[in-house]
Order: sequence, then structure tokens, then C-alpha cells
Amino acid sequence: METKGDISDLIEQLKDYNRRISNRDLMSLDEKHFKFYMLMMFNLYSDYTVISEQEVENGYIDILLRRKLSCDVNYEWIIEFKYLKMSARKNLEKIRKEGLSQVKSYVESREISEAIPQENLKSVVITFLGKEDIFLDWYSPI
Repeated sequence: METKGDISDLIEQLKDYNRRISNRDLMSLDEKHFKFYMLMMFNLYSDYTVISEQEVENGYIDILLRRKLSCDVNYEWIIEFKYLKMSARKNLEKIRKEGLSQVKSYVESREISEAIPQENLKSVVITFLGKEDIFLDWYSPI
């Protein structure tokens, strides 16, 4: 993630985490649960300064990963989370598009565009559908 800009290992960890969630857990699950899990993981095992709900002119970034000065990191990250219960599957495409629109506005915000060079920024929406499916949507300004 830090040097290659690849998050496939992260997605596999999320899938493993999701398989352990019980149906009872699903009753009150929402996107903040996944976000808190990821915040914990990033704070424990990464070369990033982890910022939750970074305010920018166009909203709040779920997770912003900024490089630590002492670490060899090629990419910084904007990560937006979405969660839908299986019963709301019909809204999946709409929610994914909304997530990409949010990320686009964050990338274009003054706070991000002035602080992080585009070539060093990775932006992604991770959408959870119940506990079975994870969808990954990349935003690229180019």
C-alpha cells in the first residue's frame, strides 16, 4: 500500500474480518464499524499518520492517510467507506456513485490539492454489501 499503491492485501483482511461477523452483529452494523476497524489497523500497522474525518471544504474524509516524514512512502490515501445491508442491494450502484462523487470533491478541495501532489494520491471508495461482498472503486482525476 505504501510503496506500490496496491490495497489488495487490505481487501483480503477485510474479507477475512467480515467472515467472522455473526448475523447478530449484522443487525446493528453500519459503515462506522468498518471505519473503526480500519482506523485501528492503520494506527497499529502502518507508516502513515492516520486522520479520521479530516475536514475539507467539501465535507469530511472518512480516512486520510498522510505519509510520516520518517517513512519511505510513495502514496497518500483518501479512503471513503460505504455500507449497505443485503436488503438494500438495489441501491448499490447509486451508493457507489455517490461515494466516487464524494471522493472527487475531496481530491479537488483546496486542502488536498495544495497539500498532496496528484501523482502521490490514491483515492478509493470501499463499499460493503452485508458481510459477503466488498466493492472497490478507484477515483482517478486523469
